[in-house]
Amino acid sequence: MGRRNFDIRKSDWKILRASAPLAELLIDEKNRTDWVAPLIGVDGKPCSVTIDLGHSVELRGFVLKPGWHAPQGAGDPAAWRVRIGDDPGLADAPEEQGEFSNIAANQAPQRLAFARPHRGRYIEIAFTRTAKGETRLAIAELGVLTQ
Repeated sequence: MGRRNFDIRKSDWKILRASAPLAELLIDEKNRTDWVAPLIGVDGKPCSVTIDLGHSVELRGFVLKPGWHAPQGAGDPAAWRVRIGDDPGLADAPEEQGEFSNIAANQAPQRLAFARPHRGRYIEIAFTRTAKGETRLAIAELGVLTQ
């Protein structure tokens, strides 16, 4: 079926926290189920999800599959911020940030490499803006890169 877009198995992964319900859709291994979330949460913070990977791994980046069929008013993320660590609260965790280049025109999985590898069990990915100024975003799937 050719769904091998991601680096490590997700069978032990759990959503630790998310800024909107149904974040489990991000790790369900189905490219046609979208997590749709407000860009800014009720707490005034950017949309985010924290995933417990089940054990500590060295992460070199992550993969995002854009939304399959975003509802009206929802779009692709354009900028991201990531924190990784072994503390579930991610206190003093190293942070990386970047942009999805031309995601609105390219619906293929986006592979984002970090400036340097980071070790951790928990990864928090926050999305700070959308590609076309939408107030909600839609994402089909997330994965991590260890190689």
